[in-house]
Amino acid sequence: MKRGSIYLCIFAAALLMAITFADFGFAQAQQAQTQEQAYQVFSIKVKSGMGMEWAAFLKNEVIPMMKKIGVKEFQTWNTAIGDPDECVMLLPLKNLSELDGPGPFASAGQYEAAALMGKLQRMVDSARFSIIEAQNDTTITPKTGYVPKIGVLATNTVAIGREEEFTKVSKAVTAAIGKTNAKGMLSSKMALGGNPNTYYGLVLFDSFADMEKFGPAFVKALMEAKLPPETGVVVQREYTILRYVPELSIQPIAP
Repeated sequence: MKRGSIYLCIFAAALLMAITFADFGFAQAQQAQTQEQAYQVFSIKVKSGMGMEWAAFLKNEVIPMMKKIGVKEFQTWNTAIGDPDECVMLLPLKNLSELDGPGPFASAGQYEAAALMGKLQRMVDSARFSIIEAQNDTTITPKTGYVPKIGVLATNTVAIGREEEFTKVSKAVTAAIGKTNAKGMLSSKMALGGNPNTYYGLVLFDSFADMEKFGPAFVKALMEAKLPPETGVVVQREYTILRYVPELSIQPIAP
């Protein structure tokens, strides 16, 4: 079996499991800071030229099905600067036992599962399933009811044995971001499905104009913080601009 087909099978199973079990008991996005929320992450690369059809599939079939069974939160982010055919979708995960069960295809039904699999194979080039865990001590929670718009995603690969140093610097960086016009900072760490020393930071903005204003204030705050050098701590860093897609998401109701 080709690698792309294997990815599609994994993605189809994960997506079907997510949308066919009603009692997931999803937590609200802004829950108590004492509990670190885990998320299922579906990283999708859509075939070139299939973007509009993929969006229609999510909007007209996947989202209504999720709402019908009671899913309270589902996030879809498209790449705004980077690979235009990539998107990331997130579902809250209460615990790993939610991934147990008789199998997603049994719940979806033979014909429904076959139809979904056929559409996925036609539209999706590759897919990856992973689990991340929020890092509350380096997070700036957005205001209640805030709907994301765009964000700068920093992906850091940290050297083995240097995690504590990275966390210490990250706390100072988070404090610096808090002195700017950023709307929030969402931090997380790879838990399963990838390099466990991968850390993510998504800085939220309302517009590219706000992002441009952020730069000088952030640099000023970093200089005042007098951070130690990161030499040897971060072995690789990548920046991506993501755009939140509200019509392909389920925004949790503010408490």
